[in-house]
Amino acid sequence: MPGFPIPRTLPGLRAASRPEVVLQAHAALPGGLNAQLAWLYEACDGFLTDAGITVYEAADIVERNVTFEVAEYAPGFVVFGDDSGGRGFLLHAATPDSPVYASDLGDLDPGRFDVVGEDLAAWVAGLV
Repeated sequence: MPGFPIPRTLPGLRAASRPEVVLQAHAALPGGLNAQLAWLYEACDGFLTDAGITVYEAADIVERNVTFEVAEYAPGFVVFGDDSGGRGFLLHAATPDSPVYASDLGDLDPGRFDVVGEDLAAWVAGLV
């Protein structure tokens, strides 16, 4: 999966993240960035689709994880985006091929997470 392709037809696609911003985010998150997110940030700095699905910019991901208290309620996970309606998208930080999970951002109990993608590449591909 390293360097998985980001569909160029994906709405709201941003230019690639600056490497130093990605490294700062990785160092600041308790579990670091998931490898899939690091690969995504090499290709783009997140996106916002017409349907409201967003993948946070690398510069914002730490603040979002602090705001949603991910380290406290879902240790080992990283929230990387949301649906603009209260559900967040998460990956298990230490699992390179982690599925994509969805959860209500007000109830980050991993026991209640829904699997919404086999991995990040498959999830992103399903958005176009």
